[in-house]
Formats: sequence, C-alpha cells, structure tokens
Amino acid sequence: MMERFTISRDDRYHEAWPNICIAANGNLVCSYSEADVHGGGAVPSAVVRVSEDEGRTWSEPIVVDTLLNRPRDGFMMCRSVIRLQDGSLLLAVDWTRTDFTRPPGAPHNWSNDPANGACGEVRLYRSFDNGQTWTGPEKTGCLAVSLNIKQMSDGTLFISAEHYHASGQWWSQMLYRSRDNGKSWSDPITVLNDPRWDANEGDIVEMPGGELVMYLRENRTRTMIGMKAISYDGGATWEGPFAAGKWPINGRVAAGLLGSGDVLVMHRVGGFALQHQFGFFVESPETALAKLPYDDRAGLQPPAGLRWGIIDNDTSAYPDYGYGGWEELPSGDVYAVNYIVDDAPRNRPQIRGYRISRRELLDPTRDMDIDFESPAFKRGKLNSQHGWVQQKPEFWYTRGLAPGTLGNLGNYVIVDHSGEHSHTGKGSITGTRSEGGGEEVLRRDIGPYDLLQEDIQISLTHSGRQQFGIFRVLDASGQTIVELRSDFVHERLWVQHGSGYFSVSEVDCTQDWWRTKLSFTKGVLKVFTHRADESGFGQPWCTIPLTDGSEYEITNEVNMDLVGTGKLDRIIASIVVVLGGKGALYFDGIEIRTNRAGVYRVGDSSVE
Repeated sequence: MMERFTISRDDRYHEAWPNICIAANGNLVCSYSEADVHGGGAVPSAVVRVSEDEGRTWSEPIVVDTLLNRPRDGFMMCRSVIRLQDGSLLLAVDWTRTDFTRPPGAPHNWSNDPANGACGEVRLYRSFDNGQTWTGPEKTGCLAVSLNIKQMSDGTLFISAEHYHASGQWWSQMLYRSRDNGKSWSDPITVLNDPRWDANEGDIVEMPGGELVMYLRENRTRTMIGMKAISYDGGATWEGPFAAGKWPINGRVAAGLLGSGDVLVMHRVGGFALQHQFGFFVESPETALAKLPYDDRAGLQPPAGLRWGIIDNDTSAYPDYGYGGWEELPSGDVYAVNYIVDDAPRNRPQIRGYRISRRELLDPTRDMDIDFESPAFKRGKLNSQHGWVQQKPEFWYTRGLAPGTLGNLGNYVIVDHSGEHSHTGKGSITGTRSEGGGEEVLRRDIGPYDLLQEDIQISLTHSGRQQFGIFRVLDASGQTIVELRSDFVHERLWVQHGSGYFSVSEVDCTQDWWRTKLSFTKGVLKVFTHRADESGFGQPWCTIPLTDGSEYEITNEVNMDLVGTGKLDRIIASIVVVLGGKGALYFDGIEIRTNRAGVYRVGDSSVE
C-alpha cells in the first residue's frame, strides 16, 4: 500500500514546484518554492528540506535564496535539483525578469518572446555538503520557464526550457547543453517548434542504447494521449512528435529509468473534467522508442496502456497541484513528491511525499473493495484522498466544486455499525428518513477506467428502497453513464442510461439482501441481480449498448488548460451514491473488478 507523508505545510505560503534527489550520503533532498501566490508573488524563496530516513520525516526548511525586492530582482519559480556525478548537488531556478506580465487568458505570457529577449533566465545554486548549505546564484544565459535539469551518463548536462511565442501564442520546447558541469552553456537546441502544438515542460530519459527520449506536456489538442520526441545523436537533433503514455500529459514531466530497466514517467494527468490528478505510467525502453503517430487514433491503443496509475487527486475547491519529481530508493521503492492543496487553505498548497512499492509499479492490481466501516467512512463532511466527497445535490456533477458549491452541508447519511442492517454483519449506510431532510450526495473518484481498453464489473450489496435511492456511474465529463435505482418511481429495481433509456427488473428489493452487478464489456452494459446469499448471477435483466465518445464542452474549469471540447464518455471516472427521504435503502459494500491486470489506481486495492 502506498504511503503518504507531509514534507512541508505552512499555510502562510504558497509551497510548490517540488523536486527530489538522493544526496551522496543517502539523504533525500527535496527542493521547492515558497512564495505569496502561484507564479512567485512579491517575496519568493528557493527552499530545500532534508530527510535522513527515506522521506518519513523532514528537516526544518533550509532557505537557499530569497528575492526581497521584486521591482529590482524579479522573482523565482520552478526548481529542479539533481546530484551530479562528482557528488555535489545542483539546484536550477528560473529567475524571471521584472517586466514579466500575465494578462488575463494568457498564462505565462510576457511582452517579449523569451527566445528574443531575456525574460526568464536559469540560475544555478550548488551544495557540497549534501544540501545543508548552498552557493550561488550562477548566471547561465539560458532562457527558460518551468525547467528541468538532467545529467547524462557521459556527464553532459541538459536544461529543458520552454519558450512562449507571444506573437503566435504557442509554446516550443528547447534545450541547453553543458559539457563542463554547468559552467558554460550552448545556444538553444530546438526539440519541437511548431505552431500546431504547445510543446513544453519536458524531461529527458537516456535509454540503454544511448538514445534520448523527451516526454512533453502538450495541452492544445484532445488526442487523449501524451507526447514525446526522440534523439539519436546525443540531443543535437530531434524527431517527433510521437504518442506517449496513457493519458494526456498536462504539467511538468519527471522521467527516468528504474532499476528494473523500465521507464517511469510522472506528470499531471490531463483530460478529466471531474478530477485533478497526479499520476504516472511505466513502459519498456522498446515501447519508449516506438514511433506511434501523435493523433486521435493513438489513444485507442496507447503505448503504455497496461501500466499506469493515479497517485493523488486534489479534492480542494481551488486545486493547485501536479508538478513533482521522484527518486528510486535502494529497496526498489520509488519516493515521489508533489504539491497539492487538498485540505489546505485556498492558494496555500503543501508539499506531499509518496512511497510507492516496486510491486505497485510493476505488478499492480486495480480491484477495489469499498466498505463503510470507520474510519473509511464516517458522518459529516467527507473530503479525503481515495475517499468519499460529500456534495450538495444540485452540484454533484461539478468538477472541483466551483466557488459557492461547497458549504454547510446537511448530514443525511447514517452509518449503521450495529450489524442489524448489514449482510456482512459489519457496517452499512442508509439515508435519513426525514421527509424534509432531502438527500445526501456522496462522490468517490475511481479509476479512471477506459471502457475501450478494459472490462469493468461494479457490484453492490443492497437492501430496501428509499425516496432517494440511487447509485450512479459517471464518465470523465461528469455525465451519468448509468444509474441503478431502488426508489418509489417503480416498484422494482431499475436502471437508466445517460441517454434516457431505462429498464425495470422483476426484482423486489424491499426484503432481503441483494447483489447487483454492472458489467461493462466490449461496449455493452449488462445488469445482473441475485440474492446476496446465493452464488452466480445467471442471465442479465438489462442489456444496453454504450455510445462511443460523444463530444461535450468544458466551459467552467478550475484548470483553464482543459477548457474546450472533450470526447471522454468512454471513461468511468467516479461513482455517486444518493440517499435520503422516506423508506430505507442500505448499501453494505461496493466491489470493482477489472480483467486487465497491470492497469490500476495506486493505493486503492483496499480501503484505508
């Protein structure tokens, strides 16, 4: 089971852009920014913390540098820290000029293209005592925003830099190269510069054969796949773009080789209207070097379709998340870092660490068993990673809970631990019987599961009927794929598809316990029900063909990078329980099974 740790949380600051390395003495060193707001603010600092116990506990912050006079000095952001081959540590910071502007609707825009004017310059800091003290800054002349820095096996250093073309409003991915440990740097090398793409925030992986693969952020298209470029001459020239990974890459990339020989790539996961996720994919060097065209068809058979995962999900109403880094520990586990708001105040994200086992990366499972026992489920407002989120009924479908949609909620869900109303004799949930109390809506993000890639079975144990007695399966746009209802609209258990099709069963759930299975297989939904103490589901009482990818508009996104047209209803992203009013409906447990081993969500093989 993945472990989570708080590396830093100080609600006075916007803490963000973390990265991590292993120092020569074995300590972990995490670098990040400390500022007033997203993007730097008035008084930004470059900060590191050190762990002597593989990330379980962390030192007090060590301030590398602080810019106290923004009109004079500009500001800093997006740090990247590595250990050089000589054992010293190198921290790279993009130091942005004072006339930086950010007009509405143009993130990271400015008056001059950085390729033509000194807008953001990379500056370096060094540590010769494993992160305790630092020298610098050293000017590089490299123009960059949101950088990565990486050393190759021959000692060559690369800074990956994004350049924004204000005249045409597109991003290009560039590189700077140093062969003397960062003392001097080359002119910019073009990786990808094409107005059709927004290529940026890339990271390089050196393959066993010497080839270089750069995994890239690209958020202009809706291909439902990531992007990469390949170099066969040590980074001098590049081919691409090609398709990469499983999901769109939306955020700075952290990529490298594992001890197993596989490639691990972490990034903010783009393309999901309900979710704000930080995730990863794993693939072989052979797959990494595959030149699959970067187009809409690539998502149907993605290069890394079998091994990917979601590490964390920012459930804040004001999410700010998903830039991180990772290191492989001597045990083979991976320690990752990420910044995320979650339960912190608005505009005050925290730095979080994650220890992911080798088995979770390389031999995963995505089966989930969800029960309702404390502390996995409790009364009151619910908002936790890999848990239920409590929402107002009229806003159950919203992404990220836009301003005004979250407040003092009612408490209409009852958790019954007596065992009297439970098939297993443990905990169950039901809705309040209050006529005027209304319903409670609980959402849990799952998967995401790709119905074109996987066969999914969702099973529920339930008994009774209630005025509000609904179980919904949502796609990535927040729309209902199907809902199972045991209410008073019909006297029997019934289902309704998101397109309006409905089917009524012959099952009267008023008495006894029942198990209902929703089976999503090869583009068809089948619904089965039998008594909970019997085995075997028999024949389905409902069969519904699923539509393939109708388009929808994303119009009110928290993450403005995702505004536009999506085509995502092939994705199961969340489940919703709606309970309340007259009658009594109990849920005793939910199970999710997939027949595609290797495709999974980290940390959800059981409920915490």
